Amino acid sequence: AALGAQVTVAARSPGQRAQAESRGLNACGLEELTHRLPGFETVVNTIPAPMLGHRELAALAPGSLVIDLASLPGGVDLEAAEELGIRAIRALSLPARCAPVTAGEFVADTVLAMLCEEGLCV
Repeated sequence: AALGAQVTVAARSPGQRAQAESRGLNACGLEELTHRLPGFETVVNTIPAPMLGHRELAALAPGSLVIDLASLPGGVDLEAAEELGIRAIRALSLPARCAPVTAGEFVADTVLAMLCEEGLCV
């Protein structure tokens, strides 16, 4: 968004979607993602579970770019992407490798927020 791109955050948590919207980003639930994909030129995945399979990738225009930053096992079906003419880059755990302190702080903040949502924070 800081570079002028229109950004949409797809997240399961209403809190994560609200946070994205409070920062001026678009947001949707994961269940809406497939219907929104035709409007995207680039998709960045951070969810370490199958998220972008053949059906989801087929919704993108050929030549779209998908970057998978998730931890193992990743979330993008690379074979389906190649078959469909979607450029997919697997950069698994890139944030943790390139900026481990900052990535660790984000993970810690997220875990703390999750604990607080469950009423377990002190």
